Amino acid sequence: MSELPKILDEKQLGALLGVSVKTTQSWRQKGRGPVWYRCGSRLVRYRLEDALAFLNQGRASELPGKLV
Repeated sequence: MSELPKILDEKQLGALLGVSVKTTQSWRQKGRGPVWYRCGSRLVRYRLEDALAFLNQGRASELPGKLV
């Protein structure tokens, strides 16, 4: 994979997390998902470090009967 930019748009965030742009928009409206920033009146952006932190939050450290 090529190096990711430090600031992501919705499409880049969706590709990183494996979800659609609609899902990123839905998360934002519900107050879920990674921290986001509004740039101007319409642009929404995400910092790569916030997206990676969100991704790591959901990481399971244990599975029933197994250590990961």
